[in-house]
Amino acid sequence: MRTYLLSIFCLISLSISAQERYYFVQFKDKDTSIYKLSQPDKYLSAKSFARRNKYGIKTTLSDIPVNNNYIKQVIETGCTWQGVSKWLNGISIIAKKDSIKNIISLPFVSAVKEIGRVNIAEDDDSEKNDFALSDRVNMLESKFSKEARDTNFYGKSYKQTHLINTEALHQKGFMGDHILIAVLDAGFAQADNQPTLKKLFTDHRIISTWDFVERNEDVYDNDQHGLAVLSCMAANEKNVLVGTAPNAEYLLLRSEDATSEYPIEEYNWTAAAEYADSAGADIINSSLGYTKFDESVYGHKYKELNGKTTVVSIAANMAVEKGIIVLNSAGNEGNNLWQNIATPADAENVIAVGATDETGDYVGFSSVGLTADKRIKPDLACMGEDVYVVSKSGNIYRGNGTSYSCPILTGATACLLQAYPQMSPAQLKQIIQLSANQYYEPDKYLGAGIPDFDLALKLAKTYDKDTLLDVRVLDNNKMHISLFLKQAQKYELSIHAPIENKIWSDNIKSKQSGPIRVGIKQYKKLKKGFYLLKVKTQDGIYQYEFNKG
Repeated sequence: MRTYLLSIFCLISLSISAQERYYFVQFKDKDTSIYKLSQPDKYLSAKSFARRNKYGIKTTLSDIPVNNNYIKQVIETGCTWQGVSKWLNGISIIAKKDSIKNIISLPFVSAVKEIGRVNIAEDDDSEKNDFALSDRVNMLESKFSKEARDTNFYGKSYKQTHLINTEALHQKGFMGDHILIAVLDAGFAQADNQPTLKKLFTDHRIISTWDFVERNEDVYDNDQHGLAVLSCMAANEKNVLVGTAPNAEYLLLRSEDATSEYPIEEYNWTAAAEYADSAGADIINSSLGYTKFDESVYGHKYKELNGKTTVVSIAANMAVEKGIIVLNSAGNEGNNLWQNIATPADAENVIAVGATDETGDYVGFSSVGLTADKRIKPDLACMGEDVYVVSKSGNIYRGNGTSYSCPILTGATACLLQAYPQMSPAQLKQIIQLSANQYYEPDKYLGAGIPDFDLALKLAKTYDKDTLLDVRVLDNNKMHISLFLKQAQKYELSIHAPIENKIWSDNIKSKQSGPIRVGIKQYKKLKKGFYLLKVKTQDGIYQYEFNKG
C-alpha cells in the first residue's frame, strides 16, 4: 500500500530517520523455552489445536512461543518492543542505530536486520487515495435511499457475487456460518457504524480486533481500505449490498501503515497471521502486497518472488501448513513498469487472486505472473472492476482493484468450507481451481480463471468412491467432464449413439487421485442428436445422456 503524504509530514519523518529505525532481532534457538511440543494445550488455543487435529497437523518447533527471557534482555538494552514472531523466532523493535551493537553481542542473538524507518505521520484517510495496492476508485454512487434499493436480493453486489455463482452456495444455506475469517489490512475506519454491516456487530461475529502498527485493539480509527474489503464479504443489507460470506465470523487485524511502505509491514503481517492461527482462524484474507518500498534499498527484486524468499511469503506458506486457507490479492501493477504480482501472492500454497470485469475478461491493472521460478500466478480471478463497496461515510461506491476480487473469492471459499469442513486447504484450492473456466488452459493473467462454485460444490461432494460429478459444454464447444477417482488408475471414456452404439472411446491414465476434469474434443465432431457418455473406472460404470442440438 502506498499513500503520498503532505511534504511537511515527509520532512518530519526525515528528521527522525537518523535516530530511530525498525529492526528485526533473530534468535538462535528455543532450547530453554518453558514450553514443550508434548504439551500444545499450554500455548495453542482450543480452536487452533482443533484445526490441527482436524487435518492431522502435528505441532512443531515453530509453534513454540519465543523465549520471554530473550525478549526481556533485548528490551533492557534500551529499545522499544514492536512485535514478536514465533514462526520466525524473533522480535521487531524500534532502536537507535548506535545501540544495535549491544543487541548483536547478546549470546542468543543470531542476527539483527534493519527493516524500516519509524514514521510519526498521521494517516491521510481520504477516500480517494488510501487504498492498498494502489486501488483505483470511482466515487460514483451515493448512499442508497429506499427508492434506490435494488429488487434483487444482492442489491448492487449481484454481478460481483454472481460471476462466480455464489448464489449456488447461499441457496443451499451455506453463507459462511461458523467460519472464522481473519482480515489483514490497513484499518477498518467506521466499520462499526455502517448499516450494511449492522448484523455483523449485533450478532457479535467480530470475534476480536488488534492493531499491530499501534499495538492496541482499536482498528476503527485508521484507514478505510479494510472497511471496503470487509464489505465485499460481510455486508448483509437485503436489496442493497450482500457480501459473499454474510454470516461468517471475523477477526479484524491491522498490519499495514497506510502512510508509509517499509519491510516492517511484512513482519506485522507475519505477527497478524500468527494471531489468526492462535485464534483458530479458518481463512486469511489479505488485500496487501509488497514489491517496492519508500527507500529503494529495501525493495524486492523479481528473483525474490519465488514463493519462499520474502518474509511474508514464508509466513503465508507457514499459515497454510497450520491448516489455514490463505487468499491474497495479486496486486494492481499490470499497467505499470513492474507488472508482476506482489508478495505474498507468489507463495505456492497461497491462492493469489487476479481481477476481471463483470463479463469475466481480464482488466489491465491486475498484476500478472509468472513467478520467478516459473509457476503460474495468479491462481484464480473474479470481478475486481466496478465492484460495489462501502466507504467510512456510509456511501456505496464502485472501486477497482484486486483488493476487492480477493475478498469476493474469500467469502465464497468460506461458504464452501462450511459445506465441507473436513476438506484441507490443499483440497479446497484444488477443487476451486478445477471448477474454474480455464483450468486446462491457465495463463499468467487469470491463472485457472473464474471459478464456478456450483461446480465446486459437486466436485467436493464425494471423496470416498469413483464418481462422475459433472458434464458440461463450454463456450469453445468442448465437452468437459468432472469426476472423482479415489485412487490413481486407468479409466475409459466412451460415447455411444442409440443405433451405432460405441462411436468413440479413449483410455486415460490418471496419475492422481481426487477430483479431476477432462476435456472431450470429440464432442465437436458429433452430429446433432442424442448420445450416451460412459465412464468406466475400477469402481464401476457411470453414464450420462445428452442431446447435441
